[in-house]
Amino acid sequence: SIWLWKLLQKKEVLLPKYDLNAYFFENKNDSSFQSERSCNQAAMADLICSARERSSIKSIMSGKRVAINKLNVDNFLSLANSSKILHTATHSCVDENNVSDSKIYMNKSYLTVSQIRNAQINSELTILSSCESGFGNIFNGEGALSIAKAFFQAGSKSALVSLWPVDDCSTSDIMKYFYHNLVQGKDKAASLAAAKKEYLANAHPSRSHPYYWAGFVLIGDAEPIFHNPSSPNPFIILIGIISLILLFLFYYFRK
Repeated sequence: SIWLWKLLQKKEVLLPKYDLNAYFFENKNDSSFQSERSCNQAAMADLICSARERSSIKSIMSGKRVAINKLNVDNFLSLANSSKILHTATHSCVDENNVSDSKIYMNKSYLTVSQIRNAQINSELTILSSCESGFGNIFNGEGALSIAKAFFQAGSKSALVSLWPVDDCSTSDIMKYFYHNLVQGKDKAASLAAAKKEYLANAHPSRSHPYYWAGFVLIGDAEPIFHNPSSPNPFIILIGIISLILLFLFYYFRK
């Protein structure tokens, strides 16, 4: 919307200190219980696969500037503007009657949409690895009033979000494949599309239903975050072409 565009023009742009700031829901019990990352189960469900997600992402992002932080409101708000990628794997809850009361659970506490809107977030990509983070009532001229919308209002350029209550362990697998593609230099949309294909190629047939893999979508800017050294940089190519043209014109007019 025009209102959101005007709001983002006023945001201060800061250089990121980290390539990734990541937060993961803390598990209290060693349990095999598989759950959804939904607010309906937030009081009782451990996310056993969030630990697996953390381990996979940390390994894939080795060599990058990575911070794995304790999941609480103060940490989140103080560091939200210091990374290219802001990743949160936890429970979330959408309040369809009052979107400002929608929540992202921070272990014993939670972060509301109204708090997110007022934060300073400078990420190229926000990943909300939780339930219904991209779901919300549709308003003409504004789109879906979702949790993801608040991150855009706070300054994030893009968001990877879910449209329904997502399965804990399949989400972990999709995130692993997504990061693997992202660090190879693929753009965000291509990384997600490839991640879904990889998930289907490796998933057990009982977990191949679209419920397990189709819920995540990318909103916003789809440009790559990491440049693949083995592939030419488009900016360098453009500079080279301009230099050749100028060189040609110099010799042409000299003659």
